[in-house]
This record gives sequence, structure tokens and C-alpha cells, in this order.
Amino acid sequence: VGDDRCGKTCLLFALQHKQLPESYEPTLFDTYTTDPEIDGKEMKLILFDVAGKNEFSYRNLRSVFYKDTDIILMCFSVDRPDSQQNILDFWVPEIKLFCPTVPIILVAAKIELRGDEGIKKKLTTPGNEPINTTEGEVLAASIGAYAYLECSAKTKEGVDTALDIISQCALSEK
Repeated sequence: VGDDRCGKTCLLFALQHKQLPESYEPTLFDTYTTDPEIDGKEMKLILFDVAGKNEFSYRNLRSVFYKDTDIILMCFSVDRPDSQQNILDFWVPEIKLFCPTVPIILVAAKIELRGDEGIKKKLTTPGNEPINTTEGEVLAASIGAYAYLECSAKTKEGVDTALDIISQCALSEK
């Protein structure tokens, strides 16, 4: 879960080692699978990609999928401070309402944009800069996240580590 355009769909493509979509298409709902091997054990992960609009009608749609969820990947984009704030203001309250005992893995997406000069210029308001690792770790601790991950679907940085941690979390929940 996470705001629209924060990198959820591309992250799920990267976790499956698939080529990223060439253009943005809003997601209503999609299902993906991947078959990682952890500690010599093969497993199947079923990944749900749900609409990122934080509107009531979309909340009702997402609630249908929450009931069978074992792990929540809660995403924000490092170039959008509003997506980080919405973790606290919208996404955590929604998850606590519909699946309060499900572990949350907080994911900082699009980390390759931290060094992008165009992004830095766009975020020129004082205090408005790409979200750094420490800020992400503090947010993860404040929401009681199982883990904090940083990934770039574009460069693949952090993707294999993310898949390992997600898989380990899934195994510990079974």
C-alpha cells in the first residue's frame, strides 16, 4: 500500500525480476507471484497491488483484500515528502483498522532519485528535500514496522535484500 505514483507497481515488477512498465498506468488491483528460495526452501509469494488513492471508495475496495493478507508492504517515494506523511496520516490508520496484527514492512522507493539534481531543484522549499535513510528508519520505528527497506526498482538496488526480508517475514508468519 501507499500513495499513487510512489513506486509500488514498479517495486513488485522488480521483485519478480521483470522489466519495468514503460509508462505510468494507475492500478486498481493486480496480482503478481514470485517464487523465492529462502534457506533452501522454495516458497510462493502472492503479491497484491492495490489502488493508492486515499479516498473512501478505494478504501472499501482495498479492505476486501486485507482479510487474507500476511504482510503489508507500506511504500513511500523518497522524492515525495507528502507520501511519507501519508504513511502516518492515512496508511497506518487504515491498516490498523482492517488488519491490526499483520506485520508492516516500510519501503522507501525510488531511492535513485536522492541524487537527482532535477528532483533536488523541484524540492526547493526549505525542509523539503528527498527523504533520507535516517528519516525512513525513524518513521519505521514510530509505526512499529517489522523492517525498513530502501529500494530502487529502476537500478535494482536493495531489491534482492527486500525479497529476502519479505520472504523471511512470510515464513515467520506461517
